[in-house]
Amino acid sequence: GLPRISKGALLVPGLGGEPDVVFSLGGPILLTCPHSLNIVRGGKDGETKRVHKRERHSSEIVLKLAMLIEEQMGKPASYIIWNRQTAKKADPKNLDPNYLTQAQSPHSPWHHALHAFQDAWRPDKSDVVGLAANLPVFHVDIHGKMDRKDNLDLDIGLGPMENCWGEKGD
Repeated sequence: GLPRISKGALLVPGLGGEPDVVFSLGGPILLTCPHSLNIVRGGKDGETKRVHKRERHSSEIVLKLAMLIEEQMGKPASYIIWNRQTAKKADPKNLDPNYLTQAQSPHSPWHHALHAFQDAWRPDKSDVVGLAANLPVFHVDIHGKMDRKDNLDLDIGLGPMENCWGEKGD
């Protein structure tokens, strides 16, 4: 079955004290699905706020992939998912992590979970929490394709990686 969320996972309290995000920092492969809830997008640079519809089954895919990675590699994957058990429907505080303003970032439980992963898997910190040093990290961000009923191909976004590598001159 699916990995148990309670085993080795951390709950990040939201603004109302409820655990809005569930995450595990088990390995250097990070699986995320930022749109597994109806979330609010917009509000920066004059953009109108709107609801981004939930991308069905994305959190289930993340948990299944985490399970398969552990089975195949013998090491767990890290993951971040919204906590659908405690999330309040139509809560304006459930913000799209891909569209946070700088002012919103400190209040986003998703943003905090990403920083926890980054801190846990930094080579200079890895010995503190017992994680293997100098392993490369890899982030897989799962998105749905509700508007593409005839096209269920897998899309791989390389823009952020190209931007990062471009800055380093690689």
